[in-house]
Amino acid sequence: MQSAVHMEPHAIATAADLGRARVLLVEDDVTMRTELCRALIEDGHVVETATRGQEALARVERGKWFDVIFCDAQLPDVTAVDFRNRVAEFSLFQASRIVFLAEQAMGPHLNDLVASADNEVMRGPVQVELVRARVRQAISSDE
Repeated sequence: MQSAVHMEPHAIATAADLGRARVLLVEDDVTMRTELCRALIEDGHVVETATRGQEALARVERGKWFDVIFCDAQLPDVTAVDFRNRVAEFSLFQASRIVFLAEQAMGPHLNDLVASADNEVMRGPVQVELVRARVRQAISSDE
């Protein structure tokens, strides 16, 4: 197990320096992924997508930096709690920037997620305008 890298937001130049955010969108539903990606790109943000949690984790582990990470709370290959904990091993700051998308009722799994982390959880059908607002918030808090 590797030790956590505690990077502060000012330690790495981000697209936010140019008024854009670097966004990682981890979503296995093609329709949702396409809709959110299109909206964020239209807003001028740099968006990377992943369909699996392990694919997204590999990017973070290689040192990729994201201003905000939107992650489906029900990925087929990793639980939301495990995803957050693995990101935290490499960057506590980036782990704090994960927003989980819980489009469907998840029962005890969602309760475990909410209880185990301080991350925001967007419940119900994901609204594009709320995602856009969350990205703007991430940029403004970096300034």
